[in-house]
Parts: sequence; C-alpha cells; structure tokens
Amino acid sequence: MAIYRTTPFKTNSAAGSPGLGDDIGDGYEVGSTWTNTTTGQIFICQANTLGVAIWELASDRMSELQAIFAAAADRITNSAAELAFANTKTIPANTLVAGDVIKIRGKLLVVARNAADTHILQLRLGTVAAGLSIATTGDLGFAAADYCIFEGAITVAAVGAGGTVHIDMLQKRMVGGVPTESRTVLFDQAMDTTIARDVTLSADASAANAGNQVDLRELEAWVERAGTVG
Repeated sequence: MAIYRTTPFKTNSAAGSPGLGDDIGDGYEVGSTWTNTTTGQIFICQANTLGVAIWELASDRMSELQAIFAAAADRITNSAAELAFANTKTIPANTLVAGDVIKIRGKLLVVARNAADTHILQLRLGTVAAGLSIATTGDLGFAAADYCIFEGAITVAAVGAGGTVHIDMLQKRMVGGVPTESRTVLFDQAMDTTIARDVTLSADASAANAGNQVDLRELEAWVERAGTVG
C-alpha cells in the first residue's frame, strides 16, 4: 500500500544561508528547502540532526554561461597587437569564495594565415592590458583550419583585494596539421576578487595582414561551489 505525505516540508527564505543550527529543533526535515534571498541560491536539507544539520546547494553550479559562435561572428584580423575577442564571460565582483572552482572551455580557430606569419593565442581573466594570463600558446605557426582549445580549472585559494588562485589549464592544439597538448599549472597567482573579471580570449599575429584571421568559436565558463554548508 502506498503511503503519501500530506503535509509539506518546512521551507525558509532569508538573507543568509542555513547552518548547523537550522535543524530538527526548528522543524526542518530532510528535504526541506532554504532560499538565500541575497544570492538566489537554494539549499536542500540532507540531514536534520540537532546541532549538526547538513544543507547542500540544489545545484553545485552557481552560474553557467555558454556561447557557440558561427563563422566570422567574432573574428580578429589584420593585427600585430594582442586584441581581445568581443565576446567575454563576466564573473561579478565580490561573488567568489575560497574553494570556488572556475571552469573554462574556449576554442579558437585559425581561419587563415598569411605566408609564414605566426600567431599567439591566449586566455586571460581580465583585460588584455591588465588581466591575469591563464594560459598562452606562445608564438606558433598555426596553419589555416588549425585550432587551440583551452580547458581547465581555476581554484580560488583566497578572496579579497589580496586574493589568490591556483591554475590548472590544458591546451589541445592543432599546429600545422599536427595535434599537440600542453598543460599550465600555477599556484598562488594574485587575483583581486573585489572587482569583476572577464574570461577573455585573445589573439595576435607576427605581422598585420588581412590574411591573418582567427575566430572565437566557443566560450563556456561557470563557477562550481562546494555543496555542504554549516
């Protein structure tokens, strides 16, 4: 015989997040929900033991931003200086906490190459002028239809004006029709989390020529946060 619940779980909305003391003594049950009205995050009670309640985010992805671009929709051409692609993904100021993991995937396609010119493709957090360089291909002889995929994680070690991050970024490249890979691992890189940061991809060529063309074809960025609070 099926048994059906006839009373709803207790729910709550508050400016903060739930903690250890938000437990069975307050009427919360496993399955109760809590909405943080400041951040918009929703938590679900996983254990309601008195004094040691466990609440988890309904989703461990705080935010996800993804775009796949058509040919020539976002292109850099005829430039010997590093230029940022028009499309970026913004991490708002003062939203990161220690332990957050920023996941990034970006794909750049070399559409055309003039003669023996070379290209540098790069991933940054912030602007070309002042952003933190996450990974760079260095000066390589990408041929037409070659590409670079940046894919990896940036772990927030500390927040604030003196914030730091750890970087683990993989590059998958096709250079002259030959597939190659490399990995960038950096620890304790300075990053001020009190200002907004754009996930930025950039390109430049060894010579300014209309025959040098690079497209941004894919950009995905999201922040993952540990689920258990309290």
